Amino acid sequence: MYHVRTVAVFCGASEGRADGYRRLAERVGEVLAEEGLELIYGGGDVGLMGAVARGALRKGGRVTGVLPRFMEGWVERMEGVTYVVVGGMAERKVFMEEKADGFVVLPGGIGTMDEFFEVYTLLQLEQHAKPVMLLNFQGFYDPLLSLIERMVEEGFLKASFRDLLCVSERPEDIHAVFSAWNPPRMRGTG
Repeated sequence: MYHVRTVAVFCGASEGRADGYRRLAERVGEVLAEEGLELIYGGGDVGLMGAVARGALRKGGRVTGVLPRFMEGWVERMEGVTYVVVGGMAERKVFMEEKADGFVVLPGGIGTMDEFFEVYTLLQLEQHAKPVMLLNFQGFYDPLLSLIERMVEEGFLKASFRDLLCVSERPEDIHAVFSAWNPPRMRGTG
């Protein structure tokens, strides 16, 4: 059984157009708090980022927001969030990657995709052995999953690596999926 204490959530600084995105993010925060898991997120107070933090705080959860220095003046700090200020976007990703036991990717834009592809690539390169989950709410990630499948079909991605990606539609599945995670065997580990 994989032991999870902290979960990094990558998501948009916008709420998106569909009605359910904000509620999804709030529910993810609530679920993490209910399971006793600490939320680590990008530190924003707006969009899905703000919603996930508010959801966790509402249920008494521990929340760490990681802010690049240049964003300090853009973000209204939320009471109950522990903020860590880092040099820039690259340092924010490194901090989140090092501190999290697993990663959940909600709908978002290009920044969310950057964060997702980085942790997924680092999993492939055996720089970590932590679960990466796409929360495929209302089929948001169906086109990405089709692209990943196409990569396998065309020989650009091994099927075994595709199979490491966790996918669910429900926030309530996060803890169970992460607890059942079977980390890949890393080269050089007996």
